[in-house]
Amino acid sequence: MYALTFFFVFALGAVIGSFLNVVILRTGTGLGLLRGSFCFTCRAVLRFYELVPIFSFLALRGRCRSCRAKIHFQYPLVETLAGLLFLGVWLREMGGATLFDLFLQAGAYERILPHLVLLWTIVSILLAIAVYDIRHKIIPNAFVYTFIALSFLSLFGLWALGFGLWIPLEHLIAGVTFFILFAALWFVSRGTWMGLGDAKLAAGIGLFLGISSGGAALVLSFWSGALLSVALLFLKRFHTLFGGLKNLTIKSEIPFAPFLIFGTFLAYFLQISFWDIASIFAL
Repeated sequence: MYALTFFFVFALGAVIGSFLNVVILRTGTGLGLLRGSFCFTCRAVLRFYELVPIFSFLALRGRCRSCRAKIHFQYPLVETLAGLLFLGVWLREMGGATLFDLFLQAGAYERILPHLVLLWTIVSILLAIAVYDIRHKIIPNAFVYTFIALSFLSLFGLWALGFGLWIPLEHLIAGVTFFILFAALWFVSRGTWMGLGDAKLAAGIGLFLGISSGGAALVLSFWSGALLSVALLFLKRFHTLFGGLKNLTIKSEIPFAPFLIFGTFLAYFLQISFWDIASIFAL
């Protein structure tokens, strides 16, 4: 039953990932989300068997059935990542439980399922923010405000799960504190260090993770951002192999939201606290 549970949860995430691709690619283009899927090159409407997450891309060998244009690798990548995130949430929250355990345990369905759905929605919107920021170097307000609203809603879930009032209050304090910190960095740097959208995202992270895990997420995001930036500058020396890095400089704009979200995922899934990181330097 474990294999069936893991497959179902991953498949559910992959389906949501397919929808996230639609949201990411159509936001800001004027195309509605309800319009059927089509090839952006030849405009051919896709059949149902061309819309199976991951497998359709593999079966079509990454090309449109009608015009043979290349299908962007973002499609299977986002679907796979969404599936893994959904599975990660299940393992983080449910441990070794199966779907049957969820439905058979008294009260678990009504109490735990809404919490799972909320967490799945949160990781989905975070994935959408990361990919959109990589593509356009901007975070749509609709995305980040949705994340903030969902993170705020999760505070009621913490209270409903029996965590009392202090934990939700601590998360609320973290959200406000993180926003002020990042907004100050944005103001002082006049937007050169990070955008105001990053401050809004940090507020949602504080609401979602609280002070300790949220603090760890911020530290991990700065570390990962610095590490990748140094790595890219190093690879620039080999621009004959990495032509896209030829014009990269220390002043090049690199979106920070993906690093914030990467740090958030690390802190959440691995249950890393700020004190865990601080203890490394106390040795």
